Amino acid sequence: MAYFPQTDRRIRSPRVRVPQGPKVLFLVDNDPIEGVLHKLSLTGGAVQMARECAPGVLAEIRLHTSSGTVQAVVEMLAKNDRNAPEQPFRFVALGDDDQKLLVRAIKNLRKQGFGDAVEDAVE
Repeated sequence: MAYFPQTDRRIRSPRVRVPQGPKVLFLVDNDPIEGVLHKLSLTGGAVQMARECAPGVLAEIRLHTSSGTVQAVVEMLAKNDRNAPEQPFRFVALGDDDQKLLVRAIKNLRKQGFGDAVEDAVE
């Protein structure tokens, strides 16, 4: 069954910095766009892309984590700072197994000290 992340805007999802900038692949209308992942959370992340996508564009993402490959549908978001190299995205839909891999990957990165701030552990 697919997982559709629901965000509670009052509670920020724990974020992690992703070391060594792993490459990710986005498919936008079957057009591959490579990127380098900088931040990740249960609700989305930030990526430096070969070319910027317009806010609202839906894409498929494939990212390799220490726990396995996560595939999902994401929505590209507007940059908060036009000069920032990273473009944010949010997860729109993930499979159950992909959600479990994402949770495990974030837990592993937090244990290694890559969390953005002192936050509750991801369950």
